[in-house]
Amino acid sequence: MDQIIGQAGWSFFYIAGVIEAKAFGSDEKKTTRKAIKQVIANLKSKNFNCLEITRVAAKRSLGLPYVSVSAHSRHIQEGQALSGE
Repeated sequence: MDQIIGQAGWSFFYIAGVIEAKAFGSDEKKTTRKAIKQVIANLKSKNFNCLEITRVAAKRSLGLPYVSVSAHSRHIQEGQALSGE
C-alpha cells in the first residue's frame, strides 16, 4: 500500500506510540468490536486519518474472556512532510 501511495506522490506516515484497549465479554465478535471502538475513542490526536490495527488477541483472565486490541495512528497525505492540519 505504501508503494502505491508513494507512486501517486503521497506519503503514508507511521505515528509512534501504541494505542491499546481491552473489552470483556463472552461473544468474541461483539467484544472485539467494543475494543476497537475504545481504541478509536482513545486516539490521542484526531488529526490523523488512518488507524492500523496491529494486534487482536482473545484471552482469559481469572476465567473471564476478553479481547485485547493494539493499534497505531497512521496518516496519508500529499507531500513528504507531515502537516499538523
